[in-house]
This record gives sequence, C-alpha cells and structure tokens, in this order.
Amino acid sequence: MVGYLNNHTVIDTDNPERIRAVLIDVFDAKSFDLLDEQARFKSKAGAFNFGGCNLSYCSYGSTSKVAFRDQNYVRFQFAISGGGLAATSRTSAEVAPDVIISTPAETTLTFGHGFQQLVLRIDRMALQRDLAALLGVRPKQDIEFAASTDVGAGYAARFRSKILNQAASLDIGNEAIPAPLLREMDQIMRLKALYAIRNNFSDRLNAPQKDTSAWQVRQVEEWIDAHWREDVTIEKLVQVSGASARSIFATFRNSRGYGPMTYLKKVRLEAARQMLLTAPPGGSVTAIALACGFLNTGHFAKLYKTRFGELPSETRQNFML
Repeated sequence: MVGYLNNHTVIDTDNPERIRAVLIDVFDAKSFDLLDEQARFKSKAGAFNFGGCNLSYCSYGSTSKVAFRDQNYVRFQFAISGGGLAATSRTSAEVAPDVIISTPAETTLTFGHGFQQLVLRIDRMALQRDLAALLGVRPKQDIEFAASTDVGAGYAARFRSKILNQAASLDIGNEAIPAPLLREMDQIMRLKALYAIRNNFSDRLNAPQKDTSAWQVRQVEEWIDAHWREDVTIEKLVQVSGASARSIFATFRNSRGYGPMTYLKKVRLEAARQMLLTAPPGGSVTAIALACGFLNTGHFAKLYKTRFGELPSETRQNFML
C-alpha cells in the first residue's frame, strides 16, 4: 500500500494480530478491534520521532476501532482518505480530510474502509515551554485545543500542508537529518499547532504586541549571522534579545518587513551558495542543503533559484566549468 513515511515503516501486514501488537507496544494504544472480519485486511504504519513531536502514518484496509489512553501528549489527526469518528467522554467529531482532529484525552477512533491518516503527537510539556517563550510568562493553565477544526484556508490549511509536506520530505533520500535541523523542525510543528488550532490561549497569542527596540532586532540578526549552523529556536531568540518572542517577531515585521526566521533563511541560502561554489567535485547538493537547514531539496532549489536566479545544480556546474 502506497503511503507516507515509507522510509520509516514500522509494520506492513495483512495480519490483524500483528497490527494490534504494534499499536499497543509502539503507538500507546489500549486496544484494537477489527469490525469487519469478512473484508480483506491490510494495514501499514510508519513513525518518525522529532523529540517533542512524533509524526506517524497509518492505513487500514477494513473497518477498525482503536482506543488510546490519556497520555502526556496531544494528538492531531490529518485524514488523507476515507473517514471515521473520534470520540472521547465529552466530545465526538467526524474524521475526514477537510478537518483536523485534536484528541488530548482518552479517545476511541473508528475508521472505515480504505482509511489513511497522518498523526502528529506533541508533548504537553513542550507546548507549555513554547507558550512561556511566546507570552513572556509561564502559563498557569494547561492548554486545551478545539476538538475539530475545519481546514478551509489560513493557518489551519497551512498547518495541514506543512504536516503532509514534512512527512513526504522524510521519504526523500537516506541522509541523516542534522540534529539542529531536527530540533528546529520539531518546534516549528509545535508552533504551527498553537496558532492553527483554536485553544484557550489563542486570544493572547493573537493579541497586538508592542515593538521592542531596534537594537534588539540588530542583536538577533548578529546572533543569527554567527550561529546559523545551530538550531534557532524561540527560546534562544528570547535569551539573545531579552524580550518575548512575540515582541521580537512584531518588531522584525514592522522594521524589516519579515520575521527572524525569514532572515535566518536568507543567511542560510547565502551559506549554501558559498558551499556550492567551494565544494570539491562530487559534493552532494542534498548534503549541502541539509547542512544549511533545508530538508526538502525541492523547496530548497525553489528558494535558491528565487534568490540567485539559478538552481543549486547549475551553480555547481558553472563552478566546475
């Protein structure tokens, strides 16, 4: 069965007992039941751990039910095909490609024939740390997300697109992802969840924010210039600037017209160009992209051409002439 996370497959089976064992042992399920034993069963699952986030793929060839315990993480479900139902003791929501489901408590999931989905699990404590960095104060409440969010457009659509693209990127090539890039990807997915899915902190996160001083923006830029090889997280930006992350983002937008992460991307593209111009014969464009913080080589090539007017491979060819 074609799916996502093929390079990180945990199981591919037509044996319900095997998928039951994997769901319980690997994915923290409480139980698994095959509801249509007459139908041809085929299931596949894959998983990749970023640190604070875990991204997984699963598919079921026939109607199934899976129950999950209340854990120390929040689950976000992105249906790819088919449909189903997610039910907790308080709420229930239809699972479909046009909605994002949040299941932070003990949940029972019922899936129909041909169901496929990606699931993003995020550690609750990591989300609380992100909130503290964004708000400038440690939140006193636990975060609670809306059970169901229409994809539509805006943040929710971009969140879904990011997760699908992230999963697809993990199937490109076999090179190890550098640890700093892995940590950045981890936080980016958590931040997108905070802004894309309505929660009890949404009003505070989206409230207007006062600017910081111009020197703090320059200080962040100088730090990025010197530390672009490291993982650039909001906690580090807060430490460098002495201001809340939201204040830094607001001042960047107002004084530069873009955010600090866009500036980071520009610095890394310049670094990638220098590497492409000086790498020995046979140097891998993919390896250079990864070293400069770009996992998706197709996206890297597009950004590179927009910035420099030629593809990374063309830079290499022209240098070798």
